[in-house]
Amino acid sequence: MVLKAFPLEFEGRIEDGTGSNIADGPEFDLRQAAMKRLYRWRLGMNDSVGEHGKDGWMWRTMRGPIHGFG
Repeated sequence: MVLKAFPLEFEGRIEDGTGSNIADGPEFDLRQAAMKRLYRWRLGMNDSVGEHGKDGWMWRTMRGPIHGFG
């Protein structure tokens, strides 16, 4: 499973009032770090390495049969 920890309260907001990228702000970084902690704790996710990890991408291996099909 792959997911990106992206705070939805920032969705659709590209720039703030000064014209800077909203994803470069400290509020975004703090919120994303909190989401990554939650996903590690609740879902057992791992940070991706390199630039992908810095961008908030996370992964987890899935094992066993998929229930609910068939």
